[in-house]
Amino acid sequence: MKKKLFVIASALMLLGFVSLNVFSQKKPVVIEFERLSSYVNDWDKRRDGEHLIVNVAATIDSIQYQKSNNLYSFQAGENTDVGSTFFSSPILGKSLRQRLSQHSEASVYVYCTLVQFVGEQDVFRAPFVTKVEGFDGHGRLVWTVVGPPPAKLKMSQ
Repeated sequence: MKKKLFVIASALMLLGFVSLNVFSQKKPVVIEFERLSSYVNDWDKRRDGEHLIVNVAATIDSIQYQKSNNLYSFQAGENTDVGSTFFSSPILGKSLRQRLSQHSEASVYVYCTLVQFVGEQDVFRAPFVTKVEGFDGHGRLVWTVVGPPPAKLKMSQ
């Protein structure tokens, strides 16, 4: 009897702990690409590690490898502001480059985490991409590219 009671009590505690952790997580902020730069650059209101989902209707251009940081960077449309430059792991960058060369999607959703880049003279935040979903003109999901989360929330330039 005591063993049954102990097992039931343990299960209830575990269930309570798991549900508490699930409900304490914040939902990612969904934002349009046109507002991304001003959102990221609002320094006092943003935190490293904040999760975003960015709706990008523009074409993703110029995926470049940055050897100094071992990261890929890419931009969408003509906005070259650092707040709207995406960074990713080499795994995601290579996969994304391959997908974009094969398909031309109407829009993509970019899932990212805000990270901070620290240099000798400046500090800035930028979105670090962990997932990209490509949608066709009818709103159907065509492909998904996934990469690892950032290893650190503060990186050197």
